[in-house]
Amino acid sequence: MGMDSFDSSHINVRTFVPTTQARLDPATFNQSAQAAIRVAAEKCSAALVVTKREAGVASYLVVDGDLNAHQAAGLVGRALGAKVETVDETWAENFKSSYISVLEVDEDTTIGRYAQVGADHLEFARQVAASLSVGDWVAVTFRSPTKRENKRWTKWLDFNAGHGSGSHHSRDTNAVIVSLFAGSHEGHDHSNTILTNVAGSMVGLDLDTHPRAVKSSRRLLIPQVAALLSLGVIGYRSAISEKVASLDGDFWVGLSAWVNPTMIFMVFGIVFAACTIVWYLRFSDRWPSSTRGLWLDMTAGVFPAPKRGSRRIRAPHKETLNPDKTIKREEFAGDYPLDRWSFKAAASVFTSIAAPASGALSGQSQTEMRIVPPPLLERVGPIVGTAPDDGNSAHLFASQLQYGVALIGERGSGKSQLARALFGFDILEQMCPSGLPGFPGEKNSLIAFENKGPDGAKHYLDWAAALGQTAVLIDVADTNTFGIDFTATGGSMSSRANEFVDALVYAFEDGAIQSRARTSLGQIFTLGLAVEATPEITASANENLEPLEPVIESGRSFVYYAYVLSGGTGGGDAIAKRLHAAIKAYAGDNPDNDAVVEAMTYGSYPFTKTPSERLKMFESSQTKLSQLAEMEGWFTPKRSKVTWHQVVTAFRPTVLNFGQSISGEQVAERNTKLMSSMALYTLQRQIERTCSGWEELKQWVSIYADELSLLAGSTAEPVVWFQDKGRSFGVRTIFATQRQTQLMSEVADMLLSMKTLIAYKQRNPDIIDKLVRILDPNGEDWRASDITSLPNFTAAVKTSTNVNDLPAFTLSVENFEAERAAFATRQGYQLPTTTEGAA
Repeated sequence: MGMDSFDSSHINVRTFVPTTQARLDPATFNQSAQAAIRVAAEKCSAALVVTKREAGVASYLVVDGDLNAHQAAGLVGRALGAKVETVDETWAENFKSSYISVLEVDEDTTIGRYAQVGADHLEFARQVAASLSVGDWVAVTFRSPTKRENKRWTKWLDFNAGHGSGSHHSRDTNAVIVSLFAGSHEGHDHSNTILTNVAGSMVGLDLDTHPRAVKSSRRLLIPQVAALLSLGVIGYRSAISEKVASLDGDFWVGLSAWVNPTMIFMVFGIVFAACTIVWYLRFSDRWPSSTRGLWLDMTAGVFPAPKRGSRRIRAPHKETLNPDKTIKREEFAGDYPLDRWSFKAAASVFTSIAAPASGALSGQSQTEMRIVPPPLLERVGPIVGTAPDDGNSAHLFASQLQYGVALIGERGSGKSQLARALFGFDILEQMCPSGLPGFPGEKNSLIAFENKGPDGAKHYLDWAAALGQTAVLIDVADTNTFGIDFTATGGSMSSRANEFVDALVYAFEDGAIQSRARTSLGQIFTLGLAVEATPEITASANENLEPLEPVIESGRSFVYYAYVLSGGTGGGDAIAKRLHAAIKAYAGDNPDNDAVVEAMTYGSYPFTKTPSERLKMFESSQTKLSQLAEMEGWFTPKRSKVTWHQVVTAFRPTVLNFGQSISGEQVAERNTKLMSSMALYTLQRQIERTCSGWEELKQWVSIYADELSLLAGSTAEPVVWFQDKGRSFGVRTIFATQRQTQLMSEVADMLLSMKTLIAYKQRNPDIIDKLVRILDPNGEDWRASDITSLPNFTAAVKTSTNVNDLPAFTLSVENFEAERAAFATRQGYQLPTTTEGAA
């Protein structure tokens, strides 16, 4: 029959996800479409399919075999400005219930000279989308032409289109043979209408065409007539024989002798048998008619390649005259040179049919694909995902991570998983230092701040365990894990207490602790530290108590004792004075205890005042002290603690969980923010004391924060310090947030100024506007809609190489947590065979 076909269940199917800002420049589109279609049809047949479903219009490229599928899909996606995804799509069910039509070229067609200059290719896609109802589809199948087809087409075009056809699109060296089909669940009238609309909208289709219904009936007219004719002749055999016998002449005498009933039965019996065989082949679909064969293929999910015509083609010729000027042979335009279900066209004529429909027609919207810059396709740092156009691994420059990584996106967008994957990459460098330029190596202290509770913290621990490293868990609410001594800063008790108050001022709202309260808090925390360090003081304070007089508990934290000294534990000013008196007595009895004497000297000022004056001094601080007292399990000296100095210099992973503990203990949200902010502040101060010059020594402190808004306190310090000054101290920050509007403006601006910005889906227009300006300072390529329509685990990325900034691009972020065991190999590392567990 001359029709090749290919089974869609055995080929690559690519979907072109609609972009929100399709901008196809005609010159660029023509060139890129030609390259794409040339690759797709180079060694096989292919099809572009557009279908409308409840969710909207979807476009597909279907390629016959895997050979060119990946490259062709990427090229078509670029030509259309669309994101390309591989999908598992079958067509049999949809096609089986469809009324199918094929576009047929009129037998006496003419050809026009319509120019494509200035054509709106997107309008073609919009017109096609508008003509479809839910369940309808249009398919354009195409293949490379044969040499014979090219020769015939050129000769016919030259004759019929005249000298002005030199620029006709079908003369393009990459032009292909095309067939056009449509299907609808509403009947052939509707599928015919779809094809009429498509043909009318296709700029460059300048042939006379009409839709033809592809029916499932078995066309048996010719064999049936032949069979009836045979039966009729056999029935009248005697009459025929008699008629021949009555003719005069020797010939007719001989013929009469030859034509007898036996001969008639034999001849027409053979004809009848042949007709019966044809009838059987037709009904068994072993030799279907052309339309029946097409229907069988398409309802089985098979895409028909354009037919190779087998009919006789008469070449065109001009009029010729006799010597007397009479017409010898009339002019003949020639038969249509191809099969009438196909035509020859340049890629630009039909490729845009798959361009993502815009507006309400699309039913969906995704960000336009931006190619990952080539430098990031090499092993220059951690793999963070894949290029959306070709699936190649996309990296970030490891050397640029010390300038900060900002992850911005809505909850569930994938930013937290990427932050943890970068944590995993740094563990790999600890375990198996690559020695590559810019990679962090083993001298890297990893500190992860988590606030989502057991799920988030456990992910960090699972990363460490999967990669053979031991992670230290510091679970704020679980006293069975380590705590961090926020006051282990060195120096006198008063200096330690005042730095602790500085952390409090940072953690609470701006202005919550005024200068007067700040001084008085420093004084009672100094005294509290003295009591915590000296159990004899509480023992003395509890001597000779009246029967109902409250006991001051021993073995409690300095926070508890400061709360007692403020008069806030229920005992009021009386118990505060009693504890102060015990401190004073101990200092007097132990003048060699410099710490207690210094604390007594510094902290006693409030107790030189009257009770009412003292009440005013601590009145504004009572709620803060009460909130701190709720975290006694963190501050208690009974809990095993480490110092920030130990954490920073250990060069190992540490996970701090400020939410619900893994063992189930609850933490109020206000305390999660309080404790995480204080932790970040005290860490920053410790890095200043410990890590000077670490960048030159190639030693690092990598800080991971899943929600920066819970760490950022009342001032821009210390978060901004990490970005502005921390680099020379070896600080590498990976900060994520979904609450950018809750950040101070200085902190929010700092986040957006980081060298590497990874932006996930956003809805806030102010944030979106800032992101677009950062991604595209010239305002030429990115739009707000590109950010609002980002799918989960897809991000817009702005980053740099060691030399220059790179253009922003889109990235399909990998879900590495789905298979942590394969992460080391994926990143190019070989782990040791023995592993340690997570602590």
